[in-house]
Parts: sequence; structure tokens; C-alpha cells
Amino acid sequence: MIEKINSDIAKATKINLTQVKNAVKLFKDGNTLPFIARYRKEVTGFLNEIDLRNIEDKLIYFENLTKRKNEIIEILKKNNQQDNKLLLAIENAETNQILEDIYLPFKKRKKTKADNSREKGLEPVAEFLLKSRLKKDTFFDKFINADLNSREKVIEEALFIVAEDVANNIAVKEYMREFTLNRGIIISKKKKKEDPKSVYSHYYEFSQPIKYIQEYKILALLRGEKEKILSLKIEIPYQPFNKIAYLMKIHASLPYYDELMKAVEDSFKRLLYPSITNNIFSILQEKAQDKAIRIFAKNVRDVLLTPPLSKRKILGIDPGFRSGCKIVALDENGNFLEGTTIFPNPPKNDFQTSSAILANYLSKHKIELIAIGNGTASKETRDFVIKTCEKFGISISHIIVSEAGASVYSASKTAIDEFPDLDLTMRSAISIARRVLSPIDELVKIPPESIGVGMYQHDLDKKKLNKELTREVISVVNQIGVDLNNVSPYLLQYVSGLNLSRAKKIVEYRKKHLFKNRMEILNIPGIGEKTFELCAGFCRILGGNNFLDSTIIHPEMYKKVNLIFKKFALKMSSETNYAEFFSTIKYEDVSDFVTKESYKFIKDALLNKNYDPREQYPQPLTYFKTKSLEFIKVGESFDGTIKNITDFGLFVDLGLELDGLVYKNEYTQENTFFIGQIIKVKIKLIDLEKGRLSLGLI
Repeated sequence: MIEKINSDIAKATKINLTQVKNAVKLFKDGNTLPFIARYRKEVTGFLNEIDLRNIEDKLIYFENLTKRKNEIIEILKKNNQQDNKLLLAIENAETNQILEDIYLPFKKRKKTKADNSREKGLEPVAEFLLKSRLKKDTFFDKFINADLNSREKVIEEALFIVAEDVANNIAVKEYMREFTLNRGIIISKKKKKEDPKSVYSHYYEFSQPIKYIQEYKILALLRGEKEKILSLKIEIPYQPFNKIAYLMKIHASLPYYDELMKAVEDSFKRLLYPSITNNIFSILQEKAQDKAIRIFAKNVRDVLLTPPLSKRKILGIDPGFRSGCKIVALDENGNFLEGTTIFPNPPKNDFQTSSAILANYLSKHKIELIAIGNGTASKETRDFVIKTCEKFGISISHIIVSEAGASVYSASKTAIDEFPDLDLTMRSAISIARRVLSPIDELVKIPPESIGVGMYQHDLDKKKLNKELTREVISVVNQIGVDLNNVSPYLLQYVSGLNLSRAKKIVEYRKKHLFKNRMEILNIPGIGEKTFELCAGFCRILGGNNFLDSTIIHPEMYKKVNLIFKKFALKMSSETNYAEFFSTIKYEDVSDFVTKESYKFIKDALLNKNYDPREQYPQPLTYFKTKSLEFIKVGESFDGTIKNITDFGLFVDLGLELDGLVYKNEYTQENTFFIGQIIKVKIKLIDLEKGRLSLGLI
């Protein structure tokens, strides 16, 4: 069975079969994707992480498909419905869609018109109508009875069986799906229910060919229909009765052709088209969801890769009006020092007292950066901070930080464990500040779907979304790696081979004595040889008793590394000039005990290549002063930071009270952008009434 699955995966992914076999075996042996991607390149033929993800996804898909096939076969056997032709069709089904199409006629369902006709013994009549080459009306006489009191009545009811056969025919269904996807038009109209905020105004009178409609419009239309504001339907340019008849082998030469065409028409209108329409909406929804999830996942990855503004004493502010602004001071390691509440904004407007407290915090704790949440009262709080700094002659920059998920964190068990004596809002302010010091360390404490960089996330398949976002978190954490003596259990749990339970045991062990080398990981209860193999290369130890433990070189390679350096009598340490060393030797000098690819990996690792991908990302923008929207002009240019990427455009932070939007028609390649990227834009439209700021790319 695994041979067929491997073959199916290779066909679906267009990856060499041998590479697929080797990758599947590694997965089956309990290896993680990050481990395979980094440390088993030679086994997989140097497949990258994307290829391995595709193989892993298809492995799960085809295993589930095989499981479903076996379930269906068992059901058919139990009901004594199977035959060799049917079993072969099930075995050869390449997709879930085809498999379920095959099984549909055998599913338990409400009694149909065709079922009633079969109970009346009319299956031979349906078969005669389809296969007879001679017109022989007397054939129907033996089926006439009190209920079926004429030849016409016998034929009429037998045609219900033909109609159902048409609707269940695999070739017909595949054709209709393809035809509707290529030629169909989605039409949306406003229903009687009110749309108070005119959210769906674009779709009150809307039509667009299916093959050209953007995925985000699909999600909006389906949500509008779910909320009973919109009605949706699909129209096609014509009803392809002749093509359906051809696929059913209903030819004009048949003596009962006219009767059979009535069955085709009845099938199309009553069974086939309604079913296909529902199926098309499901296909479009899945496609749109997959696109939104891909965008969401990429955005989460980019946010996690935001470079830390580390080793700075920072003041975090969770803005508010009536409840006040919560301010917290943290040291350069993110440790909480002090916090309080001030009321600079309406309704209290206590500027004097609030500014005095803020100035005192800035001075007392030698604050180097102020982090302000972007939620309610963010603009007013930023204005207050700028005025306070001007009043007291303080020169400290500030940064606006996404609050997404801060409330989720502040009420979580993690936050309670970290700060049991603080209230929710203080924990929220701490989270805001720590997201600047080290975004990834703080963001892994909340569910990735709460990070707030997605699109239509409430319309998405929660299970699929969580899986993809978690996979991005795992990928990023393992790319960066962790300092074993300094990492939190919430970040450590995502390291290859570990989970939260094991991570907490590692941290407990560390509290008693710091790690001196990677081999000590094996001292942790519940961590055996396999777990050690999977996690060791991603857990680094700085300042330990083995320099290699501070690199991404896996312990399984230490012997080879030592042989290289022993041959040239060079001692390894953090002081060694590895660039100079590798400039003096060639691979051929060490080819007797290391492969070419292993040598390249060791060399790159010691030259600090492929270490921290965050180094490729720009440092976040900070501000001393900002402009108000009232004073900006159309045509004015700004440097801005991309805060969110959606299917219809880029949301950009310009240091104003409102993010601007660069619409999709301004650019062609969405993959050239990433969250955190700094771009130059110009103001195209300012609509203060609707709170809209339209931007153009420079």
C-alpha cells in the first residue's frame, strides 16, 4: 500500500519518486520536518522545506483517502452491494471528490422518485429505454397495473431511474463541474434584511465569471449569504443537454431518444444542477479559504521574524479612555519593574498628573524606548507621550505595537503563571512592551490565529488554519534556534521533538544548574535518544564546554568536525578565525572522512551562515514626533511599515493615527512584500469622515 501512496505523492507533487520514498520513510520513522529539512538533506536529495511540506500533506491526504476507501468497501460488503467493477473504480479513485461521487448512489438517503420506481419493478424498463435498438411498445404492457395504468405512466416513472443515473454518472458530474467552473457566472443580489453598515454594498447587484473572481470576494459573498443579506446563484450560458446525453450514450438513433432526453432535462433541473451548484460553491469556498490561510500563514511568519529591538529598557503603554492607560517599565531583559495607571485622556483629561508620572518613570528606569498599543485611544495616548517628552525635554522615541492577542494572553494560564499578582490590563501592557524586545518570544504565548495579521479568519476552517499557522511557528522557531540557558518553555515547546511538557522539564532542570553541553539534555526525564536526536541541533549553548554546542552543527557530526580540525592541528573556540581557516583548505583535503555536502554544511555553520533569518529583515521604525491627519496633504510621501497583507492590498503604518491602504492594483507580485517591510508611499486619497487613507507606491 505504501508503494502506491509513494507513487501517488510523486505524481501529485512532481517530485522524484526516490526522493519521495526517502522522505516518507523519514516521516514514518518519527522524524520532524525541521529536522529532515536541515539534517537529512543528503537522504532526501536536498529537498527544501516547501517540498517536504507538500510531501507531508500529500502523505496525510492519501493515507486518509486509503482509509476512506477501506471504510466504503466494508460498508458495501456489509450491505452486499459490491461487485468487481465497483471495487476497481473505488481502488482507482485518485481524489476524495471522485471517491465520494462513486459512493454517493450507495449512501443511505431519503427515498427518491427513482427509489419508488425501483420498488415498482421498473429497472428493466429503464434499461430497455437506454439499450433497445428497436421500438417495441408492447414491452411495457407487462408492467401495467392499477397504479401504473398505461404505457405512458410506466415510461414516465421509469425515466425517474434514468434521471437519477444521469445525475450520479461520474463522467457527467466531472464534465458539469468543469463546465460550470469555466463558463459559470456568480450572481449576487440584496435580500430584504438590512445591512446597517453597508458592509456588502459592493455585492447588492453583482455578477462575475467564476474563473476570474478573486478569492476574497468569494469569502465576502458567502458570509453575506450566511448573514441572510445576500442571495447567491450560479448561471451558465446554456444547458448542455446534448453533451450530457452523449456522455450517457444517448444517441438520436435510439428509438426512445425523445423520452430519454426528457429524463436528461429532468435530471439536470431537478438533481444534477442543484447538486453541482452546491458543489461548486464548496470548491470555491475551499479554494478561497486555502488562499486566505496561505496569506495568513505567511504574515504570521513575517511577524515572528520581526527583528528584536533587544537589550533596551522599555516602557509599555496599554492605551485607554475611561479605564486609563496602563504603563509598565521593563528592564533590558523584559523583566517587570513597576507599573501603574494614568488618566491623560477623556473623560478625566488629567494631563498634569499623568505627564508627571510618565516623566518620572522615564527618568527613574532610564527608559530607552516607549511601546504604545495600537488599540482604543492609541492616537490620543501617542499625542500625550509626545507632548510630555517635549514638556520635560526628554528625547525618547516611541513605536506603535499591535495589541492583537494581548487580551488573550493576559487572561491565559501562561500570563497568570508569569504574573500572578498583576491584573489583566497590566499583563497586557507587559505583553505589548515585550513584543518590541523580542516579538517571537512573546507571540508564541498566544494562539497564532490571534496575532491579527489575517483576512476573514472567522470564515476559515479553524482546524486547517491552526495547523498551518502552528507549522509556521515551528518552522520559524527552528530556523532561529534557541539559547537553551535563556529560552522560555513557551518558545522551547516548538523546537523539533519537544512539547510543552518536555520544555517545562528542561527549564526545571536548568533552574538547578545551567547547561554546560548538549549531552545534558539526555538527563531530562522523558527525553530519550530519539528526542535528543530531533532537538539537539536546534538547542544551542553559549559559553559551554564544547564550542560546537553554540552552533547549528548537530552532535552526530561532531566526530567529522573534530577530524577536520585535528588534521590541521587547530583548536576550535569562539576566538578561532574560521574564515581564514577555510580559505586555506579545500574539500579534497578532508574528503576521506566527510562528504562534500557535509563539509559545506560545517563550513557554513562555522562561518555563521544560515543562522538567524531575522537579520535579513529591517529594524522596525520608531518615531519622536508624528503628524496629525489634518496636516497631511495628497501627494505627500512617507516611509511606512507594512502591518498586514491581504488579498486586496497592503495595510501600511505611517506613524499616523490611521493605517493607509495600498490597493492590489498598485502592484503585481504580492510575494515581493512582507510584514515589517519598510516601503515608500505617497498619499493618494484622504477621507477623514470614513477613516480611509489610500496610498500609492513610490
